[in-house]
Amino acid sequence: MYFSYDSSDGTSRTEEGAILNPGTPDAALNVLGTVRWYDDKGQLYEMSYKGAAAAADSIDKPEVEILTEKSNISETGYDFEFKTSDGVSRKEEGQLITVGEHQGIGVRGSYSYNAPDGQQYIVTFVADDKGFKPTIRVADPQ
Repeated sequence: MYFSYDSSDGTSRTEEGAILNPGTPDAALNVLGTVRWYDDKGQLYEMSYKGAAAAADSIDKPEVEILTEKSNISETGYDFEFKTSDGVSRKEEGQLITVGEHQGIGVRGSYSYNAPDGQQYIVTFVADDKGFKPTIRVADPQ
């Protein structure tokens, strides 16, 4: 599996993944990726990530359930949101935008998850004709 895009403002993302040892008890998913973006001052940021999950990792974990889910699609855009029993949530909306003579989709949204370090991370983002602009923060403890 391979995914990639480059935008005219220098924003880019690549991701590739593979199933290792398919059909065996040692089956695992391996994912590598990089996201690059510029802030409003022209500073380049790059985040690389690597993830792997073995099939055996999920044996003793409870099944994740979808607690809430909503979606809407219209001629001018879309929106959706969901929350799961393991603390993951995502909310996103996309609207048609016009830049010069071209139309595209401007997207804004957020997602959150509980990391292995016990912290809840919240990522808020905008992706439009000015690029991909994420903000990452740690939720206040409750």
